[in-house]
Amino acid sequence: MDSGRLRTAEGDYDSWYVEWMATADRVSGEAQKALADGHRVSARDGFLRASNYYRSAEFFLHGHPCDPRHDHAYDRSVACFKAAAALFTPVIEPVEIPYEDTTLPGYFYRVDDSGTPRPTLIMHNGFDGTAEELHFFGAIAGVERGYNVLAFDGPGMPGPRHHQGLVFRPDWENVITPVVDFAETLPGVDVRRIALLGVSTGGILAPRAAAFEHRLAALIAVDGLYDLGQIAVRNVPGPARRPSASCVPRPPRNSTPPSSRPWPATRSHAGRSITACTSWEWTPPAPSTPPTSTTPSPEASPSGSSAPPSCATPRKTSSSGASPSSSTTT
Repeated sequence: MDSGRLRTAEGDYDSWYVEWMATADRVSGEAQKALADGHRVSARDGFLRASNYYRSAEFFLHGHPCDPRHDHAYDRSVACFKAAAALFTPVIEPVEIPYEDTTLPGYFYRVDDSGTPRPTLIMHNGFDGTAEELHFFGAIAGVERGYNVLAFDGPGMPGPRHHQGLVFRPDWENVITPVVDFAETLPGVDVRRIALLGVSTGGILAPRAAAFEHRLAALIAVDGLYDLGQIAVRNVPGPARRPSASCVPRPPRNSTPPSSRPWPATRSHAGRSITACTSWEWTPPAPSTPPTSTTPSPEASPSGSSAPPSCATPRKTSSSGASPSSSTTT
């Protein structure tokens, strides 16, 4: 059973990273061996699993963006996904979408190689979700139902954040418009039937883009949030703000009437006082040299042994290329 969490210590994010990395290394090694033995389906599925395990390993490091383990785990996740992508029929093509003076990473899924114009779904994730994760969130399901799919990471999302230092922007139409421009150049895309799907925070950004980008024929916003502002401030103490009714525990029967009760000094949420929530601090360990994978890499990727990049100076990397043949799968 591939369950790194069974070997982690509660509250110990380092052990979470170490154990999921070990699981991912093991599974990616098994996938590489399956590929060498000619078992392409087993190799493909193994690389997909390994990609998701590498992503899981670095998830709880997001509060410390300069930790070098971020890049190592993320790059391994992408490398494994690209190895799997090249084993699909038709292949899932890695693409680089022109954006301002750089590019955005993504993947183009085709229903087939016929070139027949088909409806096309543009997909992007949210705050901490990746383009690779969208494979399981609807990209491959869209292909099975006759849609081409263009999944990508926009500014603020993992790829551009890790490698180009790009952050979120509220005028999301300035991200989606060049993506639509790019989609219209792809073979088999029916330019009259292009839809946009945003997930999580992406479900908040996508409607803004659709309000200005009129070439979109449909919009799907899977945001998961009713009010982002409320989520952001509900646990922030403030003397001038009274807690909402949902934050105040219901008094027992025959207690002092609400009109004569003072408001609590601290807000309560889910049974916890704000004092208890805000007094907790986690002191991160000093960044360590990331482990070097002992398994064969599905394609060239950083070893993770370099010094952490400066937070103030985004690290620039060159494009890895858009052709699926760039992935080493043999």
